[in-house]
Amino acid sequence: MAPRCRLLLVSVLAVFLLGGITSAETPRPGYLGFEPAYPLEPPSSFRHDFEYGFATDSIRLMTLSVSANGRYVSVQLPRDRDTADLPLVQSLVSWLGPVDFEPARLHGEPVASLVPVWIRFRPDGVVPEMHFVVDHNREVRDYDLYRLMLIVNEVEPPSLVTFPPYHAIVELEDSLDIYPYMLLRLELDTSGRAISIEPVRNTLPGFTDQIVHACNWAEFEPARVNGEVVAAPVYVMLSFFRAVSYPTQPWQHPPDDSLLLQRRMAVSVRADTLGLLAKPIPRNVYTGRFTLTELPGASFSSATIWTEVDTLGMARGLRVSSPYDQTVRRFRTMVDQLRFYPALDQSGEPVRFVGPMSARFAGSADVRIRFLWLLWDNPVLFFYCDNYQ
Repeated sequence: MAPRCRLLLVSVLAVFLLGGITSAETPRPGYLGFEPAYPLEPPSSFRHDFEYGFATDSIRLMTLSVSANGRYVSVQLPRDRDTADLPLVQSLVSWLGPVDFEPARLHGEPVASLVPVWIRFRPDGVVPEMHFVVDHNREVRDYDLYRLMLIVNEVEPPSLVTFPPYHAIVELEDSLDIYPYMLLRLELDTSGRAISIEPVRNTLPGFTDQIVHACNWAEFEPARVNGEVVAAPVYVMLSFFRAVSYPTQPWQHPPDDSLLLQRRMAVSVRADTLGLLAKPIPRNVYTGRFTLTELPGASFSSATIWTEVDTLGMARGLRVSSPYDQTVRRFRTMVDQLRFYPALDQSGEPVRFVGPMSARFAGSADVRIRFLWLLWDNPVLFFYCDNYQ
């Protein structure tokens, strides 16, 4: 082997699901016959007389229930029915009363639906900020939330159960260039088996036959709509990285998030973004640990950081969930030093991405990081599914 040849693991970065997009005057997102509800006007146009005051800045993930005519909107409470939130829910229902929605549709027919939404409540009665899954321009604004919206409306995408291991030796230098990858489109039958495999885009064409063969042996849990199994197309994206640990056994869906980040990156196969996006992969924190300059005597709390990764893989912290200015500054310093393989869209173009990570300090220099957008079940959304029905 030539000295520059490097053993790379072939990391299955993500399994992407594709639904047909219906056409009207402008495209509307749809999957397996389900088209999500969305507001007809931007949230900034909502009325400005919200009556519930918050003492602090707070972001919550809540559920709206939108009727089949798009005129009646209610707000769901979690299962435990926290009575302290009742005044908040009443204010939200009143505030959203005049808002018109384009209702969800199932196979072209209007249906009632559930709409997960991020709401940022501001102190001193400032009007809340609402971030919808699908905005008034019919664009998907949050990829995790889009899949979650499908699930809570009983439209369940396929999930990958097993993917076989395989071997690749590639001459490749790791740089700020976009990592090489292959995108394939599979047609799954109602048993979850691939009945056709079509390479869509490939930056390493020498591996096409091997990867297609591996896809033949992959096992999927089939898609379901209202409990009934259905055939569905699925995208599989495989990305090539330096070996951090070589997968000698078939990849299998883990029962929980027990795998180390290092192992999850070694074979990471997830059905999470419906063919819309390949999420950023960390470049310089493979073990989930990062070291900053020691600050003797300093201590910092844990926090969740909403992180932006640009098209070059550079990161910055947009919002740090900590009331302590020193902790906020420390985490921003950390995020500025992180590097990623940037997110890619279906065409293979790098795109800007925003997602949550959690981090905690061991001392003043060593940081333990969890990239929540890379977990099989984002814990924020997992909690949502468990508590909102």
